Amino acid sequence: MAYGDVLLGARMVLVGLVAALLHDHSGVPGKVEPGLSERITLMAGFLHGIGATEDLISEGQYIKAAAALKQDLEILARLREVQEGNHRAGRVPNVRAVPGAGRLYGALNDVAHPSNPRLLELLMERRAVTDAAAGVSPLPTFVPRTAVELYEVHVWSLLMMSRELATLVQELYPEERALSNEWVTTWASQAARLEEAGHISTKS
Repeated sequence: MAYGDVLLGARMVLVGLVAALLHDHSGVPGKVEPGLSERITLMAGFLHGIGATEDLISEGQYIKAAAALKQDLEILARLREVQEGNHRAGRVPNVRAVPGAGRLYGALNDVAHPSNPRLLELLMERRAVTDAAAGVSPLPTFVPRTAVELYEVHVWSLLMMSRELATLVQELYPEERALSNEWVTTWASQAARLEEAGHISTKS
């Protein structure tokens, strides 16, 4: 697979970390506040789409995948705004609230709003049909370079969301030790591994 062991392994581990937190607190009432409730809803929306987003990338549907990833970044930004009390109903979240998301958002926005045909042709790998003509396939085609770049954003978003979920769980259950040392260590090791492999950057 074009993604490589580090990306694929990190995604699998991160999904496992999310599942562990959800399992440990499923059906257990936590602290009740409007901001916490909104964050729960936002996280659920993100998590509902992680399988579909991976499928869009892997099936070569890069314009649709870019739109889904763009929404994931907006959800992360909204979560941060709610935490900081800067949110307002109906206002598009400012992705600058999430360190590192601004550059990614700009690139995804260029694809999700298809007004640059040369960019779209590059993403979908325009190929020569004859010596005088070239085109793109009407059927989704896997382009390794494009897929890896989008998959990196997908895994980075999942890394950030799993951290947000961990923070939320600690706020929902302030009287108990909601996170184990093993959970924290595992998350940190995946972040370090992804950065060492050049898949993500912790710099803004």
